[in-house]
Amino acid sequence: MKNFLFYFAVTGWTIGLIVNLISIAEIDITVKIHFLWIWVLTIGTFIVWLPIVFELKNNEELKALKQSNTLIRINPFTYLKIVFKNAPTWLTIISILGFFYATSPTNLNSLKSQKGIADIIDGKYTIQSHGQIIRILTEQEYHQLKANETRAISGAWIAFYGIAMTILFPFAKKKNTLAKNSD
Repeated sequence: MKNFLFYFAVTGWTIGLIVNLISIAEIDITVKIHFLWIWVLTIGTFIVWLPIVFELKNNEELKALKQSNTLIRINPFTYLKIVFKNAPTWLTIISILGFFYATSPTNLNSLKSQKGIADIIDGKYTIQSHGQIIRILTEQEYHQLKANETRAISGAWIAFYGIAMTILFPFAKKKNTLAKNSD
């Protein structure tokens, strides 16, 4: 099951990265891809994360960390060493960078700059908030705003799937063979 979830997370992360790169180019992929797929990928993060939460809750090292000195508990690197212990360094770096990208002002401002949601109402491109049309948009503005929405959503996929694939990494790290040979 862990292998399946790992590859599911890798797939979600890869799709998220591709969608994000396309949306950075201000290409509205919601025209080509049904919005349902965006929901499927978003729900997929929960499919991956629910087992992770249960696994981390039962992790003996994390339980011991909680009961130990409070200074150690405050250090996030101690926590990350335990959670990411099976993953290679390069994967850990990628997932942490993905998290920082998703929460960066550049990515988050793609939604904050909008005063509502781009929508098509009565055949007109609009931006609306709580059912009220704020203004009429050109087709180009509409697609640009939809690309911004997609960029924020796919940024979250990059963060959640990236951290999930790092936690779920199913391959054990190789031990130092030099140390084994000297015994």
